[in-house]
This record gives sequence, structure tokens and C-alpha cells, in this order.
Amino acid sequence: MSLVTALSPTDVPPKLSEDGPHIPGGPDAKPKHELYLDLQAYTWDPRPAEVPRGKDDPEFLLAIRDAIFNSRQPGGVPIDAVHITCCSANGPNLPLWEALADAQPSHLEMVSGWDETCNYAGLSKVQPPWNLKSMYMGAYEGNGNWDRHLEDATQQRHSFPACYASLETLVLDYPSGHYLYFYPVGGATNLKSLTIMENDAAMVFARTVDCNPKLVETLKYLTLGCSIPPEVESVRRMKRFLKEAKRLAILELNVEDRKIYPMDPDFKDEDTLIEVVPLSFLEGGTGPSNSSIAHQVWADPPEIIEGNESLDESDEDGDDGDLEVPIYTGLTNVLPNTLQSFSLSGPANSIMLKELDEWILRARDQSWLPNLRSIAFRLVDPNLQGEMGGATVYLTRKEKEKLEQKTEELLNILRQRSQPVEVVEPRPSTELRYPFIV
Repeated sequence: MSLVTALSPTDVPPKLSEDGPHIPGGPDAKPKHELYLDLQAYTWDPRPAEVPRGKDDPEFLLAIRDAIFNSRQPGGVPIDAVHITCCSANGPNLPLWEALADAQPSHLEMVSGWDETCNYAGLSKVQPPWNLKSMYMGAYEGNGNWDRHLEDATQQRHSFPACYASLETLVLDYPSGHYLYFYPVGGATNLKSLTIMENDAAMVFARTVDCNPKLVETLKYLTLGCSIPPEVESVRRMKRFLKEAKRLAILELNVEDRKIYPMDPDFKDEDTLIEVVPLSFLEGGTGPSNSSIAHQVWADPPEIIEGNESLDESDEDGDDGDLEVPIYTGLTNVLPNTLQSFSLSGPANSIMLKELDEWILRARDQSWLPNLRSIAFRLVDPNLQGEMGGATVYLTRKEKEKLEQKTEELLNILRQRSQPVEVVEPRPSTELRYPFIV
């Protein structure tokens, strides 16, 4: 049974999050004792005027200290997770961090308020230091400041203090690639599980592995959720990491194909061309001409690099720095032999229809991914990816049938290996934010 102690700095009761803390083990995993702090009154104050403000911080801080003290007494349940919501650039402030010092949790969860940032650096002032094992950060802004002109990534500005360097599990939700890549002082020394979801997910990952050379040796679990097309250099760095990874056992990729965005047809911008066009037309395919959805597209649509192009000396990953490279192409050439579980949820489009030929060819080779024990492989019509999944890729009925046949052929080949591979469903995107147990 899980215990939650919820506190707020005002007389307004704290509003518990609908999502439980993102501790390792999936959505059903619960901490033994969660200390939940709702700092909404620190970031904005939407309370009704008739609700009196409580006695300010001293009483709130005292309540935190009392909760921690009682948890450490005989018969108490020690706090193993601290969950702070509605954080800001100045919150939690130093007095609050000091009040939390004796909690000594193994998991820290921080969710930003309106300014999309958290004062996570304040933990560096806590004594004695916490022995954190896992962290979830729901924020866009951070303390990094990426300099594109530095050739040596280890010379980049540190984005986290040293107290986070020994984390084993990290989840970054909606982070900025410029400010919230993970680079603690001293470098990440023991990170085994990394989850990055949405916004600049691929860029954050690329910059994180650039800054932390040890990740190629320590990382075992990687989950990336990308719905915004990443920079080519980020895709290239991601694939190079996959080639070099020494211990990677589980890889999950949840990728959408938003090269075109549904938008308000009344929106006008001189740099934007608004027209009705199927994405398959941009890819050189043919599609119905009667689409009624208005999209934002580039005036000069980018070319697409497909994953089976031959490699040359200037680009060992098969990418061209001047063109767009979908994150889901060319994976058969870079997945490491250490992989035990692989999950891909991607778009059902003409690119993947061609890519599947290479997947089938490689799957017939028993020496390819010899340690693979489970696979999830789901290609979804972009129109079915939810309200925000607006990119439209038209495949003819015949092409859709071919795609389904090739997918099933691939999975059947893997099922029939001498060491059978179990076919499973990809985890829903909401569950991907919950990391595996390290």
C-alpha cells in the first residue's frame, strides 16, 4: 500500500496529480511513501478571493519537517519519493530545499508551472546529499546553454549540478534541446535508463550523449518519443550512438511524421504557404486530390533521405546534412547486437513500405540481433495518431495491403527463429514516460 503526504503553502488543499510519480517499474509501480508538495501559490495565485492565505512559509516549512521527522520514527514509513509540482525558476527556493534535506528519497519528481522551468539546481545546497536513483523532470527550460561553435561537447555549459551525476534513471518530458540536455558537473557516471519525450527529444538525446562519453558503456534502456522532425545532425548522432552502444538492451522509439501541420486556414504569414496537399505527393508518391484539410507546408518542400541509401566516406550513417532524414529510417544498420527488446511505433507511409524490404532481409540473417527476445513493430496511419498527429500520408489500398503483408512477414520470420522472438504491442505514449526497473 502506498502512502501519500500532500502539503501546500496555503489553506487551499493541494491538488494531487492525476499521474502518479514516474518511478521505475511502469504506471502501476508506486513508492512506499510519497511526499507531494503543490507550490501553485508560489507560481501564480488563482485561488478565490474569499479563501484566506495560510500562515506563510514558516508553517509550511515546519509541516514539511514534521512529515519527514515522523516518517523516520519507529512505525513510520520512510519517504522514498519527493514530488514537487508547479515549480518555477525560483521554486523550490533555498529554505524549502533545506526543509526537505532529511527526506533522503531515492526518487525526485519535478513538474514546472507557467514558466516551464524548475529550480532543480537548489538540490546542490542540500546537506547531507541525497542518494538519488531516479528523477522525472517535466519542464522545457533548464540551466544549460548549448554553444554550437564548441567542437568538444564536454566543454559545453553544465546543465545540472554534480548532485545529479550518479542518477541511474532519468525521464525528461518536453525538454528544450538548447537548455535542458543532461550534462551534470563531472558528467553522468552511472546512467542506465534514459527517457526523453516530445519537443526536442532527438536533439536532447544527441547532445546528452555528446557531453557524457560514459553513456556508451552504461546505458541499457532508451526510450525516445518524437513527433517534431529532428535536426539531421541529431539523427546522425543518435544512430552513431546506437552503433557504438555496449550494453543497450531495450530500445523504444515512438515516432510520428509531422512534416505538415494542420492549422487554421485563416492564418496568413508571408513566409508560409498554405495549401491542401497530401504528404505522399511531397515524397514523390500519388495520393487523392480531394483532401479537405488545410496544412502548413514549406514553399520548397525538403527532400527525403531514405534509410537504404548507400553510405559514403563523408557520411557513414547514410545521412546528408542538407536534407531531412526521418528518425525511423536506416535502423537495421545501426541496432546493436546487445539488443534484447526493440519497439518501433512509426508512420505507415511510402518510406516505411520500402524500408521493410531491408528489415525482412536482415531478419533472415540469424546473426543479426542474435540476443533479440521481443519486438513491437507497429506502423500507424498518421491520421489515426490523435488530434496532434496531423501529417497526412496517403497510401493506396494496394500499398496499405503490401505494408501489412511485409510487416507480418517480418514478424513471422522473427517468430520462427531458432531462438523465437516474442511479438508484442508497443507501449502507449502515456506509459512510455514510466521507465523500466533498472
